[in-house]
Amino acid sequence: MPPPSKYFPPCYTIPEVVAEQHPTFSDLKQRLEVPKRVGKAGWTTLWLVDQHPLVPADAHVQGRHFVLLWPGGTSYLKRIFNRLKNSKPPAEGIDVHQLGWVLLAHGDYVFIRDLDVEPADPMQDTLFGNVVDCCLILPPDLLQSMQGAQQMVLGPRAERTRDRPDPQNPVGGTQLERVVKPVCVKGSPRAFQMCATDQAQTKCNSPVAWGKIPDRSEPIAASVSELPASFKMRHEIVNVSARVAMAVFHTLPKEDRDAVSTQMSTVNAPRIAAHENTAFTAVQINIAAADLLTPAEDDPPVVGRNTRRNTSASPQGQSAHSELQAQLGDFGGFHVDNKDSVGTFTIMVWCSDLPDSYLAGMMYFPELGLGAYLAGLGAVNFCGQHMHGGTSPKPMSRDAEQKDYPYRLTLIHYTHAMPIDGDAIMPLIPLPHRKSSDAASGGHSSEPSTRSSPLLGLFTLRPEYQLRFNTRPSISPVQPTSYMQDGMPIMEPRSIFMFAVRTAVMFLVWCMAQLPPEWDVRVDVPAILNAVTMQHGEGRMDAGDWPEAPSMEQFTDSPSYDEDQSVKRPEAFQSWSARCDRRSKHIPRIHSSAPSTGESLAEARDEHEQHEQDDMYDIDEEQGNLASQAPVRGEEGDQEDEEDKEDKDEEAEDEEAEDEDAEEGDGQGQGEKEEDEQEGTSDVEFCKYLGVLTPTMLCNTLNRVLNIYDFGLQPSPGLTPQQKTSFVDMARILQEHTYTHDAACQLPLAWSFMPVLLKESGRAELLTMALRHEYLLMYAHAFTWLEGFVDVALNGRQADSSEWYCSLAFDVYTHIKTKKTLVTYDPKDYLQPEHLERFPNAVAQTVSFKKTVLPEPQVLALAWEHLMQICASWLGFPTESASYAKAYFLSLLCRYGSHALLYLPQTYTAFRYINQHVLGKARYKPYSQSAFKPFLKQLKVHPLLEEDSIMLKNLANLEGVFNSVDTSPFCPPVPRPDGIRNTSLKLFADFILCLLPLIDNLDGKEPQHALQRKVFNRPDFYLPFREHAPSLRIACEASVGPYSSSEVETRAGAFSSILFRALTFSTPIVTQDQQVWFADLVDWKAFLEDHKAMPDSYFANKGAYGQPNKHRTPAIADDIWRGTVAWVPFLKAHEGRQIPPLTMFNFIRFKRNKKNQQVTRFPNVGNLTAYLLTADYVAAGLVTPPTAAEMAKLICAIGAGAIGGLEKLHLLPSAARSHTPDNVEWALRTVMNFMRSALITEEQDLARLDFIMLEHALCKFKRLNVTEEDVMGWETE
Repeated sequence: MPPPSKYFPPCYTIPEVVAEQHPTFSDLKQRLEVPKRVGKAGWTTLWLVDQHPLVPADAHVQGRHFVLLWPGGTSYLKRIFNRLKNSKPPAEGIDVHQLGWVLLAHGDYVFIRDLDVEPADPMQDTLFGNVVDCCLILPPDLLQSMQGAQQMVLGPRAERTRDRPDPQNPVGGTQLERVVKPVCVKGSPRAFQMCATDQAQTKCNSPVAWGKIPDRSEPIAASVSELPASFKMRHEIVNVSARVAMAVFHTLPKEDRDAVSTQMSTVNAPRIAAHENTAFTAVQINIAAADLLTPAEDDPPVVGRNTRRNTSASPQGQSAHSELQAQLGDFGGFHVDNKDSVGTFTIMVWCSDLPDSYLAGMMYFPELGLGAYLAGLGAVNFCGQHMHGGTSPKPMSRDAEQKDYPYRLTLIHYTHAMPIDGDAIMPLIPLPHRKSSDAASGGHSSEPSTRSSPLLGLFTLRPEYQLRFNTRPSISPVQPTSYMQDGMPIMEPRSIFMFAVRTAVMFLVWCMAQLPPEWDVRVDVPAILNAVTMQHGEGRMDAGDWPEAPSMEQFTDSPSYDEDQSVKRPEAFQSWSARCDRRSKHIPRIHSSAPSTGESLAEARDEHEQHEQDDMYDIDEEQGNLASQAPVRGEEGDQEDEEDKEDKDEEAEDEEAEDEDAEEGDGQGQGEKEEDEQEGTSDVEFCKYLGVLTPTMLCNTLNRVLNIYDFGLQPSPGLTPQQKTSFVDMARILQEHTYTHDAACQLPLAWSFMPVLLKESGRAELLTMALRHEYLLMYAHAFTWLEGFVDVALNGRQADSSEWYCSLAFDVYTHIKTKKTLVTYDPKDYLQPEHLERFPNAVAQTVSFKKTVLPEPQVLALAWEHLMQICASWLGFPTESASYAKAYFLSLLCRYGSHALLYLPQTYTAFRYINQHVLGKARYKPYSQSAFKPFLKQLKVHPLLEEDSIMLKNLANLEGVFNSVDTSPFCPPVPRPDGIRNTSLKLFADFILCLLPLIDNLDGKEPQHALQRKVFNRPDFYLPFREHAPSLRIACEASVGPYSSSEVETRAGAFSSILFRALTFSTPIVTQDQQVWFADLVDWKAFLEDHKAMPDSYFANKGAYGQPNKHRTPAIADDIWRGTVAWVPFLKAHEGRQIPPLTMFNFIRFKRNKKNQQVTRFPNVGNLTAYLLTADYVAAGLVTPPTAAEMAKLICAIGAGAIGGLEKLHLLPSAARSHTPDNVEWALRTVMNFMRSALITEEQDLARLDFIMLEHALCKFKRLNVTEEDVMGWETE
């Protein structure tokens, strides 16, 4: 079913004519209620909504509101960044639309919605950015001032030249460059920092004002009029630009505005440029002269190649990009501002002076495929951590008159991470575990400060006030100056005054906090802020309120004068940290070098700058781009660099580790790799790139090829009209049904078309991959029944594909039980039409049964054998163990991942190795495991699999498949017809109901019913209700006993409980004398001495849990007492929290010896006894009740009666050597669900029905070998 018109593919610009068809937020929310269906495909899809609630209601212009669905995880982001980091922006024009860029207009907003947040709430969306028309939001006076600032920067048209400053010619072609002579950013000749220098802010030195007062011997300027002309110009430019930026800032959602402003106030960031600036710490001016185009002949092959690489499809576009890079350096191409704060926004205001015959250039965000024209007076909000770039202005055609005065002016306002995130703030109070001497010299420490220090409530001080005693050297050639002394060129006097007062308050509070807390020193911060004033206009002003000011209560127990003051500052830091973490989830650059636990974002940025290298499975820089999914690279980058060599070397090492028998096509890049000098990449490498594409990325690639055909950029390479129509239909299905079965069926067809687009060297490689994929996909389809069965048998989920199989299994079982001799099974009676279409060779099968009476196990075995024969005939697969292993492997891969994973060469290799080993073709035993390692390595970096995906969580299941074929023949669990299962479960429920009356009658009259009487006489051995059995009830109910609340956490309590379970359980010492408590080993030995005349059976029941155990003797008490020495420290390590059951089980069961080997902790305490003690501690409240999954693992570890009980219920195959926790978990859930429906609430409460009780009852059910005759007639007794 095709998607409704409200869904738009990401590779097309959305037409304006469909504006009325945009979905409402209620529609979007309904779709998001099934995030798995929207899932990862949503990351590349922009949704249009009628109105987003986060957009300010007072915004002057509102355009389109886009919502980007974000599925979570970081692997995909890593690959996006690694593919795009060296790409180039395309030029505006027809190629932009062809390459799939969505062009933003004034008033457009783009939000990111995290699908991990449930329920879906638009108020929790994250703003990516918005575009603003400044002419519509600025008041007339500010608009006029902005136009004046533009002329002040560029100068009169007649005086402008195209000269740009360089070491030989330091005088530029604009007035700013000639008069102010600003310092350019390193490597960017026409990008100028106008406020705090980038070098100073990012290296934790004093953030200084660029262009400081040159002569300190003269009095500091009191007003702007006293400054030199160059300082005056800079003051006016940054003041106007900051006011414009703040007007644009107010188009952001209120939550974003409040968060940034609050954090700026918390860290006392100076209000540079304008007093109303509460959002930015730096202003940068970028100047770009229009590109001078040179006549050139269009080269069609170059056009086609460049379009495929998602660069400009025209020489004009290449020229515009090269010109902008020559003027702005790194800022001219795609780049990230990795020193910007994640929590803030960059506001770029553009104001150009261009003739009408010129194009203003573009601004691009390649991660999302967004672009915007930089025409007129406008602005864009975005986070500088997102990749962005642009192109320079240029004439519309080569015939247009080209002049010297056209320039584009952009003013960038941003905030460094160092000041606002706290990384540049130096601690004056020692951090935890840090010696106090670290702060002796002004709080300087060799350890880097982290954002954790403010979260701990530690006081920090801005670097300006440490200059007098800071021993750190200045960064040459910057001299140590501060905003207070040199801020006049970039700040208003009232901003400098407020900054100075607040800094003094911070310093004062810190000094007072050093005094003894017993003195109860208090600082009235509001009074101090109001007490210091300065002349402002015709009156005096104070520093105003400061809600986030530091207080004494942060360091001492002294109360604050303002009760809210001591809370607001820590809350502000915590809120800001949470905001940065939330926004960083959507930024590929950060995850390209993901920080380890506890690592600050600043440290991650520094590490990224030094280690920006792709890992061995990353696509070559030539081979990736999100918007078009085509290779990207610069003109000068065709030669192989060191990273490429390293990647190829590592790939070669992996191939050597694989099977030497895989030469038939398993290795990547077999055969000669012919290098294309013009394209810079071979077709074989391009095929490799396609081999790791997700379905969405492949869809975009195919649609890009369609666009090439549609726009006629190159002739159709050999496709007939019918082929082209089929190609179009196939691509549409892929696009509309991504991550569905229909799309998976279309992928082989897609591959069959791709070879005609490549040269001979690439066709063979591509066809090999296509054949492998088609083979694996058909194999997976042949096991459709198995995929459905695995859903039922392993995970307890019903699947439509398994219904026919259950029906067939029930019929076969019934025919054997009813002694049918000859039965014909027609696939039309069981398979659905889509199954029959997929397997056209399925025909009716006649089965002959022996007319004999067989026991139940033989009936099931015979039914399984005939089922395999029928399915083998219908679906076309063999029935040996290798088939089961391979089918299970593929079903897990396709269920938790995607059919696209079948393209990976490592998948095919691993698939073949399973078959080779099971059939005895492997040359040595661990062969399949060696195949699993490269497969697992490739799988972890595949863009389809996020770090927290279900696939990666279930890799243990895949590895188990390999391990099982290395040790024994692999066979999935045998399915059981529902009729058999329900009959067995009813018997189990009747067993419980039959014995429930004994709970209140264990001390009464012996019952007459045979089963009840048998259990009544040996309740410790047979009673299915463990907590009602006499021995455990006595131990639990003792006022001073091993499980009493006063003793359970003591060493004596541990000693008594382990002694009870390992020795005295169900003995006269407990059941008659009720002695369950021993204070220590001496107390126990005294008890033995007092009762030395008693026989050994008084102290120990050797058959308490089944088979006799000769080691159950009183002599083990000494070792038990020694083992309990670790009990109290173990509990203290959990700080009073309940302990997970598996943790308690492992503690009781094992310890480490001096050689760090795992050995038994207590004598005579194996898996069963360790579990029984864990269950006892659950009842005592020390351990959390186990979940179904935890109980399944415990049962598998015990391998005792509960397994037999589940086999008796036909929920597990009795012939299997071992059972997986997945099997057991599903079986437990099945029993629990049935029991909750079979027992009323009062009966469940009486039995204390939970998974622990269920395990115990299954053991007794198996031990008693209960039959239907055993439970008959108990109601009448």
